[in-house]
Amino acid sequence: MIVKSVKYKKFGLLRYFSLTSLLVVVVVTVLLGQLYHQTIMRQLIEMGESKNVTVAHAFANSQWATLMSFVNSVSGLEGETLAKHSAVSSLQESLVNQIGGSEVLKVKIYNLDGLTLFSTETGQIGEWQDENPGFIAARNGDVISTLTSRDRFN
Repeated sequence: MIVKSVKYKKFGLLRYFSLTSLLVVVVVTVLLGQLYHQTIMRQLIEMGESKNVTVAHAFANSQWATLMSFVNSVSGLEGETLAKHSAVSSLQESLVNQIGGSEVLKVKIYNLDGLTLFSTETGQIGEWQDENPGFIAARNGDVISTLTSRDRFN
């Protein structure tokens, strides 16, 4: 009887399994990291929106009489006439006292047509924002947030 010796090439199953497992672990880690990042960002935006809505409601409630008086007194005015009206400076003074030391950076008041009746940045008073997506959303009662990065504060 003749016995032939057949040599089998080692496949390296252990090495193949280890590399495949490593690849799967890396892919799953990256995917879970992205999912976690998206979830955290969504939660932070929702928390910020909720905080801003609460501050806006508290501010409007505390200043309601002043705000209604202001809106009525500047009704029908536009542009430079609006910006130079005495009610703007008195509202500016009142708001600075109200928001001093808080995290509020800017207050803007629009009429329902999109005219900026008041802004703590006085150069914006009298501007039309009727096509601005943020104004349209606010007029419809929606809350939106857009995170942007710029060289200067807008």
